[in-house]
Amino acid sequence: MFDNQIDYFAVQWLTTKRSGTDDENGAVLARVHALAQRGFPICVALFERAYVELLSEEAIEPFREKLAVDAAPAVHSLTVEEYRSIPAAVIAKRYMRERAPGGFRDQVDSLIKRGLV
Repeated sequence: MFDNQIDYFAVQWLTTKRSGTDDENGAVLARVHALAQRGFPICVALFERAYVELLSEEAIEPFREKLAVDAAPAVHSLTVEEYRSIPAAVIAKRYMRERAPGGFRDQVDSLIKRGLV
């Protein structure tokens, strides 16, 4: 879980805040690991803290920009067949949790509106 959290927030930080060379990014990641081991919560702000600490120590150069990311990924539309293959308990749970626009809840609502399920 610890590494999964770090990986998740590393991607968030690199794509929304800033990115450097592989060595610089590695230095930030190593500092994040050290801070997390000391009990700091793992989040985007921890990456920013690690970056600022390394900058103040002159261990890295200032990063110029965030990591370039292609356009938003295509959203997969839920089909009737997929809907019917999902257990009811899973549908209920996902319907309550996945409320983002265009997400699972909207897709289920669209199937219902069209009278397909």
